[in-house]
Amino acid sequence: MTYAAQDLSIDDGAPYETFEFVVGSTSWKYTNHAVDVGEFVAVPIHRGQISQGGGSIGATATIEVSDENPLAVALNAGLTVRPVEVTVRRYHRTDASGEAAVIFKGLVTGISFDGPKASIPCSSRFTLASRRRVPWVTYQAGCNLEWAGTRCGVNKATYAVTDTVTQTGRTLTASAAAGFDDGYFSGGWVERADGERRFIDNHTGSSLLLQMPLAAVSSLGEEVTLYPGCQRTEAYCASTFNNLPNYLGWSRLPSINPFNRSAYYLGGVTDIPDPGDTWEIPGGYLLVLEDKTFELDPGVAHTEVLTSTLSFTLEFTATGYVKLNIGGMQVTASGGQWITPKNPTSDIPALFDVYVEDPVITSRFGSHTPGSLVNFESWKDMTSGVSLSGNFLLPQVNTDEAYTLEFTIRIRDKAESLVRAANVLTVERTFRPYVER
Repeated sequence: MTYAAQDLSIDDGAPYETFEFVVGSTSWKYTNHAVDVGEFVAVPIHRGQISQGGGSIGATATIEVSDENPLAVALNAGLTVRPVEVTVRRYHRTDASGEAAVIFKGLVTGISFDGPKASIPCSSRFTLASRRRVPWVTYQAGCNLEWAGTRCGVNKATYAVTDTVTQTGRTLTASAAAGFDDGYFSGGWVERADGERRFIDNHTGSSLLLQMPLAAVSSLGEEVTLYPGCQRTEAYCASTFNNLPNYLGWSRLPSINPFNRSAYYLGGVTDIPDPGDTWEIPGGYLLVLEDKTFELDPGVAHTEVLTSTLSFTLEFTATGYVKLNIGGMQVTASGGQWITPKNPTSDIPALFDVYVEDPVITSRFGSHTPGSLVNFESWKDMTSGVSLSGNFLLPQVNTDEAYTLEFTIRIRDKAESLVRAANVLTVERTFRPYVER
């Protein structure tokens, strides 16, 4: 009898199924038959109902195996990061022709464990494709293209580095990586001979921190291929890959979006986000810049008229404080933190740049032009702290004269070049009239 005749018969059908899982050149073949069938090994395996809902594209099914099954172990160790194809075929024991019908074909979408049982959900590749977001081009400073993709045009083989690596946890040690600048492989990937890949989160010296560890790396080492990441900036594209004609980003777009005031930008800005921002820094710290106003009380005034030069310094320390000194008087001795809690670890300030606009001072004589400004109007690295300085010439200002001095400050994180906090720091020099005694 044929498969169809067996399947449609009332009493003659005796179905069993085979399950084939394939990724690259590796495969796992199982059957729910009582004995092995050719290359298919008889193991405890069960397929749930194949279902397809209204409006969905393709079918879904869940396959259950023992938690110690080699496929389940491999999936749990990270195999799920690659597309694992699954094909389920049905046979009849009573069919001498050995004819089969493919009843399900799709991709593994994950794995979960419940006691001694491992559940492997599977979906049609069309279902997965229908859920995938289409990568439309975004109006942003960074390049939109996938590095070494068809549109990018970079030949990845030119930049491939082969090395024998060892692994501890998520960290690969690759001596060849030490020959490149730190960060060169950040955002890239490591690839095994069978095509298995892992994303590289961070590269420092010979250490590569993977998003997920490779499974079963020999203690004697394994030969893999390393591929660099791309910082997606115009300068990096030109200097590292000589690929500027294919760069797809807008490095010179306006700094601030006029509709929601967020931005993708890499340079200085002409406007600021709403001040008083607080941003959570990884590691339990907060980046805080709040609008602050300080009053300077010079004490009992004198009456002589002077031509006065007012000097000031504004310092962001690597220990997380903002210090402002006006004419020898420090006005932010308390509450002047830009990172909380106190005394952050040394790697925290290194995440940020600071930008301070040229300060503005006003008195009854109007606005005054600053002079001898140092480190204003440009982004400055915060790794070791930043000191800004300058002075104002206050013509014909009596020593009891009131004035207002404003500093507009913003801090961005280096990783995305986005302003994370901003504020206006105001100093008001109060007026105290002279009283004869």
